[in-house]
Amino acid sequence: MFDFLKSLTPDSIYEALILRQVKVAHVNEGRIRFVYDGLKKDDGIYRSICDALDAEDGITDCNVNRVTGSITVYYDRDKVRKGSLFDRLIDSAFRIYRKNK
Repeated sequence: MFDFLKSLTPDSIYEALILRQVKVAHVNEGRIRFVYDGLKKDDGIYRSICDALDAEDGITDCNVNRVTGSITVYYDRDKVRKGSLFDRLIDSAFRIYRKNK
C-alpha cells in the first residue's frame, strides 16, 4: 500500500506514517480492525491492501469493507514473522488503542 514510502524512510517513520493514516478501531489478541477512509475511493489501494495481507505470514483471514473503509485482520501471533512490519504494527496498535481508551 505504501511501498514507495518504505524505500525512502526508516521503518519507525514508515510505521508512524501508516498509523497516522489509519485509525485503530479495535484490537485484541488474534484480531485487529483498522479504518482507512482512502479505501472507500481508491481501487488501487484496495488491491494493494488485499495483496499485502495475502502475503503476510500469520494472517488467517481478513475482511476489507470498502463501504465503511474498514479492514479486519484475524491473525495467529505465533505465526506472525517476528520483527516484520505487521508484527510491529500489531504492537503499535495495542499501544495506541490502550492509550486512547
